[in-house]
Amino acid sequence: MNLAIGGGLDEFYSARWWWRIRRAVAEARLASALDRFGEQSMEVRRATEDYRRMSFAVTYWRPAPGPVMRVVSNARKAGVPMSDLRLVVLNLDLRVSGEAVVVRPQRLVRFLSGAAFAVVLSHWTLLCALAVTSGAPPWLKLVLVAVISLIYVVLYRGWSIYTSRPLKTIERCGARLTEICLAANGGELRQLPQRPVDWKPK
Repeated sequence: MNLAIGGGLDEFYSARWWWRIRRAVAEARLASALDRFGEQSMEVRRATEDYRRMSFAVTYWRPAPGPVMRVVSNARKAGVPMSDLRLVVLNLDLRVSGEAVVVRPQRLVRFLSGAAFAVVLSHWTLLCALAVTSGAPPWLKLVLVAVISLIYVVLYRGWSIYTSRPLKTIERCGARLTEICLAANGGELRQLPQRPVDWKPK
């Protein structure tokens, strides 16, 4: 799928458009609070924090607690790709447990992803079989199969950002994220080696 089209579908299915709206509202509230209460007021502090959370959500496709936001920022500085971090944040694969940020275990998610893929593939196969075995002319059968396949490709793009793609992301950079979480939880991030932006595990 074309990268531009795929990126547009990702933004739609991740509801980034919704967080853009929320950020615009938060920005308007912040401006209003500044006019009414001044920079040092508690109202402005709350409005600023809300705007910061919405800006994070626009960038990473979902808001997150402060500790997770700090870990994500550290991960980005350490060279974890933005595309990977977006999938991790969107799927809540970084979570606060007690006073620490941890990477969510993937065993149940892996099982559910496989089961969902089997159901979708079976449904697509059934619809294509119905189109092929219908009494329609051959050219119409081809059109029906093409349309059905196109619909499922578009739907798969949305389905995959919540199932198979985050799983592959965790397989690719989960160990690095765990390392960053441990360092951040222990206040030792400065000891982590810096990675280039295009760094990938061996």
